[in-house]
Amino acid sequence: MEWTAPHKLVLEGEVDLIARKQASPWSNRLVLPQIDATDREKFDIEAKIAKARGTLSLRGRRLEGAVLVEADLRKVDFTAARLRGASLDHSQLQTASLDNAQLQGALLQDAQLQGASLKDVNSQGASLLRANLQGASLVEAQLQSVSL
Repeated sequence: MEWTAPHKLVLEGEVDLIARKQASPWSNRLVLPQIDATDREKFDIEAKIAKARGTLSLRGRRLEGAVLVEADLRKVDFTAARLRGASLDHSQLQTASLDNAQLQGALLQDAQLQGASLKDVNSQGASLLRANLQGASLVEAQLQSVSL
């Protein structure tokens, strides 16, 4: 058993993925599993998503510890976003921009990152186990202690 700070237990704590919410009523963490970032009225067919420059801008957002598992985040702009400790397992991140993002300790297991841009990303200690990185750009990415 490991000692945990009370602040961490109350404000972060466990996530109930079935109820899709935090176990603590005082949580300050974003929990949006299976969110679809594509505007289905605007992108009603796959061909429109393929042609779009981007679907949603989350540039520079503070998303530390966010739970975005199994999310459709294709073509989302996460440039310079703070995603430390975030969980994006099994998410669709094809052609997303994660340039200069802070991904320290983030979980991207089984994530689909085909064609994504991870230029100058700081991903120290992140987990990219079984992630699909085909065609992804990792120019100047910091990959210390990353699980691939």
